[in-house]
Order: sequence, then C-alpha cells, then structure tokens
Amino acid sequence: LSLEERTAFKKTGLKTTMDIVMQSNVGESKNSKLSVTYLETLVRYAGFLERSPGYLKPVLMSFLDHRGMGNPSEEVRGRSCYLFFRLLHTIPQGQRKMMTNLIPQLLRALQQRIFPILERGLATGERARVPLTVSNSLFICESMGILCSSNFAGKDGPTYFTQCNTVFRDRVVKLAKESRAFKGDPQLAGDRLSDIIKMLATLTKPVTRDAKYLEKPLASCLETVLMVFKALPAHPKVHQSTISVLHQMLLALKSRVVPPVTQALVILCGQLNTENYLQASSLIVQVIGLATQDQQKPLLTHLLPVYFHHTKKVLGSFKFIDEKERAYGSHIQERDDILKRFLNFVRRIIVWEVFLFNFQESSQKMSYSQVLQTVLEGCRRSDLNIVKTCLGILSELTKKWIHISKKVESLRRFLIVNVTKATLEAIFSKYMDISDAQGARAMTEIVKIHRNLASCYNKEYLSHLHNMMSRSNVPNEIVRQYVYACNPSSSQSPGETRSYLMKIVRASKTVGR
Repeated sequence: LSLEERTAFKKTGLKTTMDIVMQSNVGESKNSKLSVTYLETLVRYAGFLERSPGYLKPVLMSFLDHRGMGNPSEEVRGRSCYLFFRLLHTIPQGQRKMMTNLIPQLLRALQQRIFPILERGLATGERARVPLTVSNSLFICESMGILCSSNFAGKDGPTYFTQCNTVFRDRVVKLAKESRAFKGDPQLAGDRLSDIIKMLATLTKPVTRDAKYLEKPLASCLETVLMVFKALPAHPKVHQSTISVLHQMLLALKSRVVPPVTQALVILCGQLNTENYLQASSLIVQVIGLATQDQQKPLLTHLLPVYFHHTKKVLGSFKFIDEKERAYGSHIQERDDILKRFLNFVRRIIVWEVFLFNFQESSQKMSYSQVLQTVLEGCRRSDLNIVKTCLGILSELTKKWIHISKKVESLRRFLIVNVTKATLEAIFSKYMDISDAQGARAMTEIVKIHRNLASCYNKEYLSHLHNMMSRSNVPNEIVRQYVYACNPSSSQSPGETRSYLMKIVRASKTVGR
C-alpha cells in the first residue's frame, strides 16, 4: 500500500474492520488459538478506540471475563494477563480519561482473578491448584498498579492504591497467622509469602512516579513486606523478594525509607551468603547513598560492623581455593566478584568520617581492622583489578588519615609500616604486570601513597622506604633514584616518579629469572 492508501485505511478501513471483529462472535470461540488471536488483534489495533469510544468497555472486559482470564483454556488465561497489561500501555491518552468511571470495576475484576493465589494459604496438592500461575498474576498486579497511577486514575489514584494494598496486607496477616499455627512447614509458608511480596512489588512498580501523593500507602506497603521479612529472614525466596521491594521503595520514597529499613538491613546482613551477597550489597549501597547526612552516621554505625563480619564469613567460605592450586574457574570468579564488590563498597565509605571514627572506637576496632586486613591482603592477589582497587583504597586512606596520624600512634604505624609493606608486596609480586592497564594504574596509586607519606614524614619515611626496598635484589641505584623522586623537595613530577617505579618492577622481573 502507498502512504496515501495506508493513511486512508487508518481513517476508515481500520474502523470498518474492527467494527466487524467486535460485532462477530469470534471472541466466544472454544478454539484457544482463535481466542488468543482475537485478543492479540484488539491490542494490536487499539488505536481504533479513538474513533469508536463506545467499544472501550467491551474491549476491556474481553480480557477479564470468560473470553480471557476466565477462559477454560490455560493458554488463553495466561496469554490474556500479558495482553491486558500491553493493552493498558497501548490505549491512547485521550481514551484513558474516559476510563475513570471504569477503574473501580476493572480493579475488582482483576482482584477476583488473583484471589485464588492469595487465598490458597498453606494448601498442597489438588487444593493448591489455581487458575493462574504466579507469573501470570504478576502481569495482573502491574496492570492494577497502572490503573492506580495518575495517568489513569488522576486524583483518585491514592484511594484505589490504598484499597489494593489493603487486600494484600490482609492476606499476608492471615497467612502469617496460619503459618504460626502450622509450624510443620516453614519452607512452604516462606514460598507462599514470597509470592505475595513479589505481587506487591509489581503492584508498586507503576506508581513510583506518584510517590509524593502515595507516601502513606507506600509506607504501609513497606511495613507489610518488612513484617514478613523479619518473621522469615533466612528464607531464600523471602530474602530475594524483599530486596526487590526495597529497591522499588527506595526509588519512590528516597531517604524517607532509611529509618524503617535500618533494622531490616542489619538482619539482611546477618543472612549474607554466596548466593545473595551481590544483590544485597547493591541494596545496601543504594540505601546509604540516599540517606541524608543526619541519617548516615547512625545507619553506618549499626550496619557496617555486621556487614563486615558476615562478608568475612562469605569470603572465608572460599578457603578451599588456593592461589597455588587449581580450582574451578567458576569458584574463583565467584569469589573475586564478591571481593571486588566488597572492596568497591569500602572505597565508597572511606569518604565518610564514620569509618575513621569507628576504627578508633575500642568496641568497633576489631571489625574495622579486619576490613583493613582484607584490603592489605588484596594487594597480593593475582587479579590486578583487585590489586589496583586495594591500592586505591590505601591511597584514599593515606590522604585522609595522614595529618590525623601525627597525633594517633596506631594510625601512624598503620600508614608507615602496614601500608608501605602492602605496596611493596604489590610491586614485587610475581603477578604484577605493568604492561597491563590495571597494573599500570596500580603503579600510579603506589606513587601517590609513597609521595603523600614522604610529604608528611619526610626523611623518616624516605629512610624507611629505602631500607624496605633495598631488601629486594633490585640494584640499589634504581631504588635510590625512586626514593629521591618521592622526596617532596625534589623537582620530580608524579609521572617521572612512576617511571622510576616501573624500572624497579622491570628490574625485579629480570633478577627473578
């Protein structure tokens, strides 16, 4: 068809065609393929509703009654859930305003479709069979959220959303009571509760942009989720679905989420393992990033010791991996991914004074010292990305702590002795490769550390650095050139100093042969 013919069809031909479809009884067909095709046609050509607004309600109800979600065919029921969700996105903006009076009826019809899942409780076997799967119900829940959003419901959105949230909350409370009475299968109770949490998260997704109008119902939704999580924190599915909801709530409520979720985050950290570490860490970083300055210090003070302690346990679960021995590549990759995520987290929190504050507190010192020990040990790793990250952390610490360390002997010793030792272990490691981009960046971080310490402690530090480096088999003249370049009174730039350090690395490799 030419452009003119296509335009003419959209104006008259499409309306005529859809008139024939709507007036036919094809939607009543018992053939599942034909029923699905009918519904797909309504979605594909939803634009015709602009010229035929009288068909709006019949089209919508086609998906909700016996032709769609109530169809005897499982295939038609499942497909209609997704297609109704797509239809709501496809309906022209002008027609959405005409749906205002239909929304209460649509929401009631959708709720009726998910009630069997919400009401099955702890039933098993045939008694647990429901018309729609949880996956299909998620499309229904998101459709409910769309209908509650300002795009469709306008100023009545908060009222509709509150009512929908109450339906889920009532079912959660009922199931929680049933679970306490039926203590024989907490696994099943967790599975069922996590399904409801996922449905609640999906309901919330479309209304995050309307958060300023929905603060109270969203807070109530969050309370419902946290109630389940605190009851079953160790259940993997509850753990995972709770994290998903919290991500949604953070997008919607921002820093207002921080106070109610602080305790939940501490519980979350207590359940860290190799399966959930990356996902949970992302959530923790997101919460800390959104916290206000007043919220940040108490949050970190409660959270970080638990997070650090359980991170150590997670990393310790990989103790069967030895750098000198073979291990499954997937195990090594998994361990290194977790370590990288932890180190990047540490690098972020270095900018907050709470790290230094707690490092000096006697009650917290052990936990924070273990973190620093992990960073120091990371400088000896075979993965140069990890080495570079650890050296970057030490560089940040040196810059922030260097002036305070003159008054605190433990910090002074840590910087001069421990940090310098870690840098030398990285320099003379058999894994160091300055032709690699990460290795070259590691050299840059080391130069920053040495020059900063030299600027603070002058001859005392330069003498210590020279003595430590001279223990290697590298020619003393090269060591002397590098140490002199670190002297703040020298005219050498950081780039020139780095070139001397690279000479030391090359010399150590030559001697090693």
